[in-house]
Amino acid sequence: MARRNIRFAVPDLQKAIEGVGKKLGQQFYKDVVQATPIAPINGGNARRRWSKPANKPNWTMKNTAPYIGMLDQGWSKQAQAGYIQATMKKTIKDTKI
Repeated sequence: MARRNIRFAVPDLQKAIEGVGKKLGQQFYKDVVQATPIAPINGGNARRRWSKPANKPNWTMKNTAPYIGMLDQGWSKQAQAGYIQATMKKTIKDTKI
């Protein structure tokens, strides 16, 4: 009898895990877009270049600005070095699951 219950519990657990991943992915996308600095010269090009590719998991996202790595390394006075990972950690900590 215990075996039978385990079979039913695994799909439920998988759905719950997928739901958590989806919620975290959606919140991280919002948070990282907001955390990306807006340069006075180009008016927020790096912020606008965040996207979530179609047909990919919700936590898959990219930024096509050629200098996004430099921004994340601290080249902007508007954001600390490592702001993307720091934003991810904050999202995980703050998201109510």
